[in-house]
Amino acid sequence: MPYYYKREINDLNGTGKTQYRYEVRSEGRVGLDYLAHVVQRRHRALSEGEVYGIVCSTIDALTSALAEGHSVTLDGLGNFSVGIGLIDRTSMRRRWGFPDIPSALAGEETEEGEAEPNARSIGVRTVHFKASPDLIGEVDRRCKLKREPGGAAHIRQSPYTREERIHRALAHIDMNGFMRLDDYARLGGLSRTVASQELRAICADPGSPVTSNGAGSAKVYVRRTSAL
Repeated sequence: MPYYYKREINDLNGTGKTQYRYEVRSEGRVGLDYLAHVVQRRHRALSEGEVYGIVCSTIDALTSALAEGHSVTLDGLGNFSVGIGLIDRTSMRRRWGFPDIPSALAGEETEEGEAEPNARSIGVRTVHFKASPDLIGEVDRRCKLKREPGGAAHIRQSPYTREERIHRALAHIDMNGFMRLDDYARLGGLSRTVASQELRAICADPGSPVTSNGAGSAKVYVRRTSAL
């Protein structure tokens, strides 16, 4: 039975009103091994290894379909589609732990159609997933939520002003080349939730010195070269 709690969030818009959000307390992360074990218990004719292989083959087929330009709908699960944009392939490969492409082979077609070594080019930035209403409804039916004891959880206050947090972030970016969400939360003394909200507001301001590259777990924050 998962617990949920009421969390107070910072008033980033200056409305003067206390705002809250409800969150489920994480009970840990599971992977394919766990899912294969659960499926095998319900379908004894298959071994866990066979179930694992089927799931991996399904993921491979899904990847191929998306790479061919299809959107994929799995009944009872949801819809998958590709999101594209300008990416720096060299930085992305390093972030994912892949070896660099030799410079002689690294030419990429830019948005203007010209091939340049290590250029920012059009590529897949993310895979969108929209859960099926059937999946959401079934999870809700099975999920017996229980309120965690205590009042609303308060997000700790940062010892720095927003300007000081941005200054500390820029120093980190200049030293390391980029900054991650967890870095900003640590540098600013913020929770991860508030750090994410503040970075979203900062990046949305075209005059701010910080912007973002990438999406999802690959998102990083860099210095905005065109900042005023």
